[in-house]
Amino acid sequence: MTTQEQTLVDADKLAEGLRRVTPFMGQHLEGVYLESRGGKVGLTASDGYRLAHLDLALDFPEGDWWLEGGPAKVFATTYHQGEKLPVAVGDKEYLKVVSYTLTVKVGKYPDYRQFRPETWETMALVATRPWIKAIRGRKADLVGHWVRMGLVVSQAGCWLLWANRDETLAEEELPAQMVSGPEKKVVLEPEYMSRALTSCGKETTI
Repeated sequence: MTTQEQTLVDADKLAEGLRRVTPFMGQHLEGVYLESRGGKVGLTASDGYRLAHLDLALDFPEGDWWLEGGPAKVFATTYHQGEKLPVAVGDKEYLKVVSYTLTVKVGKYPDYRQFRPETWETMALVATRPWIKAIRGRKADLVGHWVRMGLVVSQAGCWLLWANRDETLAEEELPAQMVSGPEKKVVLEPEYMSRALTSCGKETTI
């Protein structure tokens, strides 16, 4: 394979981006879709039920690649010591990052944009740690019950509720720095929610 293009890439920034989206990969959509245009990189992963998309300011060879999940995870979990690593593109069949090969999958990644909302009625700015602690703690307490977890977001505050078919088993108020929009009530899968919050860093907007 001939090398068509080579760019020095902030390896730790790329690894951090991959680390934040790889938990959302699924069996049938295994991998990360990487789009690079004009110094900006978009990373997308989905399992068909959840979708994670992250935009980064990052120098990278221009193009679109559906990266194999396994090699992407290895690269994401490696500490690169702040290095600028050369990324070589070989006929768009692979991305070579020094000793790492990010293999490109055959096929076309689904058009994720049609499933990504452009506007949001209700938003809450939250610190992720107390939310993760509440979700994981209650999940452990309620093992064995037929339980669903609900989230209420309103101007009056945010609450998590755990309920079975007959009654509310527990509820917990959660801190939010800012809430805008009308009240919303949604049902969530606890493990999916905690993974999503973990991938977001110290603060995020819900």
